Amino acid sequence: MLFADQVGIRSDQVSGRTGGERGKAPVVRRSGNRFSVNAMLASSTRDRIHFMVFTGSFTVEVMCRFLDRIWLTAHPDDVELRFLPPYSPELNPDEMVNAYLKHSLSKQHRARDQAELAAETGRFSRRRQR
Repeated sequence: MLFADQVGIRSDQVSGRTGGERGKAPVVRRSGNRFSVNAMLASSTRDRIHFMVFTGSFTVEVMCRFLDRIWLTAHPDDVELRFLPPYSPELNPDEMVNAYLKHSLSKQHRARDQAELAAETGRFSRRRQR
């Protein structure tokens, strides 16, 4: 059984707490450049993680390419898709991985461009695979 989810990562995302003077909105410094990448993640009930980082929109073609990468399309008789109810992150363990990804990337080195953000996302996912 695999749980799958798509996640978008933005360069200007702020997660965690910020601090500032009492009564004044905190200021979080950013470069002003906005770019994003997407990732498709699938985790199994046996603690395996599959991922794919991409820069375009999430489309049917992207989903099919991801399924090809994790060898599901080679066994169509063994695959059954079940969709979880919308807005039910408590039912999908991938939501925890997505939250950890966004939190970790925002705490580490700030990416200067889309290619660097994609590389950081890939490194994070490979570390989780191990």
